[in-house]
Amino acid sequence: MMLMENIQSEVDTDMSPSTREHRFYVVSPKKFTILFLSTMGLYGMYWVYINWSLYKKSTGSDVWPVARGFFDIFFVHSLCKKIGQLDFATTKENSVMEWNAIKYVLLVISCRIADKLSENEIGMPYTFFYTLLAIPLMYRALYDIQIYVNKMMKDEAGTTNASLTWANYLWMILGVVFWGLAIFVSYAIILGKI
Repeated sequence: MMLMENIQSEVDTDMSPSTREHRFYVVSPKKFTILFLSTMGLYGMYWVYINWSLYKKSTGSDVWPVARGFFDIFFVHSLCKKIGQLDFATTKENSVMEWNAIKYVLLVISCRIADKLSENEIGMPYTFFYTLLAIPLMYRALYDIQIYVNKMMKDEAGTTNASLTWANYLWMILGVVFWGLAIFVSYAIILGKI
């Protein structure tokens, strides 16, 4: 019995009260990279959803994680503020995280505009290629926030969520299909067929 109390007290002192109240998504940098890039950035919406879902579960808040994931550009900033409220977050880290949220939102909006323009053959091929080139930039913005989250959750390497699941593989297969279509369209544009 004494052993259990000692273990529990070590666990309690390892995390501040704020950290125990707020849970956020931990994922290894490698897994994050694979899933974000293979799904052409759709993983970003899931990333926002799962962070809000864990926050809701840990705090009892009445947020709607699905809506916040679907409308990610409206909720990335508030998510970063919640993450930044952890006791050991510095002002500099909060500023960097906020700047990454701004970059992500601007890139997603500009990418969606460019996508609509390219669908209507406005500014082709530049608008089409912009949508592809924006994906690594969106990835980098969320990646930097994820590294910060891992650090705040005391799992910098993301070892608690490093292996790929069967659902991850399904999303990756779907993403590879989309990347194949994008490469095909790019090739056709370069040859002047579209």
